[in-house]
Amino acid sequence: MATGSLNLLNLLRIKSRVVSRERKKVCLITPNHISTNPRLVKEAVALDKNGFDVHLIFTQSDYFETGLDQAILSQYPNWTYDALDWSGKDLHSKIFRSLFGLSKKLAEVSFYSLTLKKVAPFVVNRNFFWQLQKAISANADLYIGHNLGALPVARTAAKKTGAKFGFDAEDFHRNEMADNTTDKDVLIKTSVEEQNFPGLHHFTAASPLIANAYKKLFPTLDPTVILNVFPKTKLSTQNREAGENIRLFWFSQTLGDNRGIEVIVQAMGKTRQRVFELHLLGNSSPGYKEKIGQLALTSGVNNQLFFYDPVPENEIFQLASKCDIGMASETGIPYNRDICLTNKIFTYIQSGLAVVASDTTAQKEFIGNYPSAGKVYSRSDSASLASILDYYVDNREELEASKHSNHHLGQTFMNWETEQEKYIDCIRMLFPAHKELSVC
Repeated sequence: MATGSLNLLNLLRIKSRVVSRERKKVCLITPNHISTNPRLVKEAVALDKNGFDVHLIFTQSDYFETGLDQAILSQYPNWTYDALDWSGKDLHSKIFRSLFGLSKKLAEVSFYSLTLKKVAPFVVNRNFFWQLQKAISANADLYIGHNLGALPVARTAAKKTGAKFGFDAEDFHRNEMADNTTDKDVLIKTSVEEQNFPGLHHFTAASPLIANAYKKLFPTLDPTVILNVFPKTKLSTQNREAGENIRLFWFSQTLGDNRGIEVIVQAMGKTRQRVFELHLLGNSSPGYKEKIGQLALTSGVNNQLFFYDPVPENEIFQLASKCDIGMASETGIPYNRDICLTNKIFTYIQSGLAVVASDTTAQKEFIGNYPSAGKVYSRSDSASLASILDYYVDNREELEASKHSNHHLGQTFMNWETEQEKYIDCIRMLFPAHKELSVC
């Protein structure tokens, strides 16, 4: 080829060099239903909207939640996923349930009796082997574990495929169930963290105090705080007339003991005016409705409790918006409950409710930073809570102002549209944003 032709070809290559963004695949893993992990779903939506391929790996143990999973998936046809049904509804799922249940029991014996740390993944995730095989097959660029049972899956799959791996700490997991270092749950979760946190490429935490707690234990981690906020809603706050009852709202996946509900009921009975209703959303643990109903009867507020079965996430906001005060009644025990910021507070803010929170370290810090959001009471003192409720009866204008202020906060700053920018920036930092391609 003539020299002139070579020069021309080189010139064309230089001029035609383009900057293009390479599409990366992110695999999000949870040992549970995706419908019980709204944080994972929000992250998946954000990734999809920002040019990443999304693959989900999850398992299904409950028929009702399976329906909610499908409702989510139907909204996002771009996502790919692997789902394991081990509900026991048919022979296939019964086999998985029995087989992996047996492996979990054997792993527990091996870990607790023989101190075999290598079996820890099977203890925290009965479906570890199935999820790992699916994760490797997904061949993602980044694996992110949600919930501690998914962390060994993400780490092992990343090592097998040469990818990166990350973890989202929605809780301080080693102290989710207990604080005693000899407790079985503490032992197994501590082991999983110590085996899998080293080498993490990506680490997010749901509250500043959770991030700080993990940073102290693992100084090489660089946590980014991603709050449990939600997308903006089109709901408006509901103004109450002076003579109307004031509605308190509390929700979780499970209604049961040690959630602070008893203190709320007792406080309602100690108010000067019995003008409060308590609206409770969630699955009741066996016998709990009868137990809390009896407490309401002895407290003189037996006709002021209202129960609701679980509903899809978007309906929670609609139900909450019809109330006035969102109750964040964390007990602070174990340690995780003292430093977490649950999605309750952010649901209440997005729904335009005033927040009344127990005095855990995290919630005191939050209300201290946003004093117009609501008030803090002593977590085990029903009289302390009653005084706050009485205050809002006497100062309904302030109650309405707090509701409107929170609604405004949710629509302008404390929402997923804002928070997801931090999240996406974290993901993008893991990969070169652009790559030069030479074409002729």
